[in-house]
Amino acid sequence: MAEVDAATAVARAVGAEPRMGAVPPEWRRHGVCPPTRLPMESDVAGTYRCAKIPDMAGPVVSIALPDRLTDEVEAQLDSCLLNLVRPPLEHAKRGFWDLSVEPRHLGITESDRDGPRPFLLDVSGPGYEDGDHYDQGRFAEPESEYLPALLGFTPANMINVIAMCNGRVDHVATALLTAAITDVTGGTAIIELLDHQVDLARTLPGVLHVAPDTDDSGAFALGAGAFLRAFAATPNFRLLK
Repeated sequence: MAEVDAATAVARAVGAEPRMGAVPPEWRRHGVCPPTRLPMESDVAGTYRCAKIPDMAGPVVSIALPDRLTDEVEAQLDSCLLNLVRPPLEHAKRGFWDLSVEPRHLGITESDRDGPRPFLLDVSGPGYEDGDHYDQGRFAEPESEYLPALLGFTPANMINVIAMCNGRVDHVATALLTAAITDVTGGTAIIELLDHQVDLARTLPGVLHVAPDTDDSGAFALGAGAFLRAFAATPNFRLLK
């Protein structure tokens, strides 16, 4: 699967270009932890909500939607997210949310990080910007030759769920937040897997397909909300980042 770097994803979402040197103010505003290829400067390091793990942002999971994301479904998604975040719900533009997710609202009772967890949601495809998955509104991922056949549809839109930090709680919260979004939108999550997770994923409820690592693609699973919740409950759970 095509890898989406979280820092690159947030840069595209807020209209900034990744660059070396000084950390762009757009990234500081959204609390993104810079990747290792973007060194932090000492005078801005303290502005990061993820300063304890300065070299890493968190995982990104994509959701493929069988139907266009309508204004009505966006409104339903807003209602869902209102129950999961610390107010206010920041939905600054159509197809883009800046969230402070409360782990306890997702049912997470233990956390290795303090406070709400920063996330971005970004929609791409027809009616939205092209993003990482589309070229001029046409689904154009490298795996476009086989992914629609596995899904049973060509994605009408894609949603990226972007974790801004990389604690264990952020991995669990990514899975559970993605599950909630698939419930509302009817989408299918595309989850990249570590090698040791492939056999496990095949046994979990809600899994639609598991593909092992090949020369053309890393291992991944397709699943609904039930799969993500079951996966997040497995021992030592982490998403591939």
